[in-house]
Amino acid sequence: MVLKFQSTCRGKIDTTNCGLNLVRNIFFSCLVLIPILAGAQGVQSADSRDGKLLRSELWQPFDAKKVKGDFFVSPKGNDSWSGTLETPNATLTDGPFATITRAKLAVQELKSKVYKPKGKAIDARYSGTTYPFGKGKDIVVFIRDGFYPLAESLVFKPEDGGERVETNLPSGAFEWHHLRDNYVTYSAYPGESPVISGAVPVKNWKKIGKVWVAPFNKCRLSLVT
Repeated sequence: MVLKFQSTCRGKIDTTNCGLNLVRNIFFSCLVLIPILAGAQGVQSADSRDGKLLRSELWQPFDAKKVKGDFFVSPKGNDSWSGTLETPNATLTDGPFATITRAKLAVQELKSKVYKPKGKAIDARYSGTTYPFGKGKDIVVFIRDGFYPLAESLVFKPEDGGERVETNLPSGAFEWHHLRDNYVTYSAYPGESPVISGAVPVKNWKKIGKVWVAPFNKCRLSLVT
């Protein structure tokens, strides 16, 4: 599965604006997702993918094998690490994150660094758009193989997604500057199938006669309803 977001929409997620592309390789159990339309994601070349110009570039499907991950999440990870390594290092001092929630915070932090305000229009007659940024980049989070239990809803808001930026590229008399969409993509690591689940694990099973039984805290039932 690939989760692809662009935060040009505002307010509650619906089925019209925000980009969410549900493909394969991440499986959700006991988790309700609102299916919303996939935003277009473009590439300049197979080796250099950075957003999509709205008018002059064709849509290209996301290919996890051709992009570089900015952050990684793994059951072997630690939320106190940088999240920029695919696997823990030999000294266990750095590696991937342990949770998607921590990766969301890292994406927000990176966005604050890579998105730059737009400059003055090349042509003084061009009034410009309301988009505040002039430069940005695609951000990719790879989720490694494993089981990811959710104790609460996994919520993505506009600030978790990409942005539409107003470049300084001329596009014609009626719209002087090209607009570019940059995306935040959450994808299964190439060749792996992580599982994100809202189910509550039931442990300590014992066989009594012909019946398997296990203790279960009724107070936690609300987590799966």
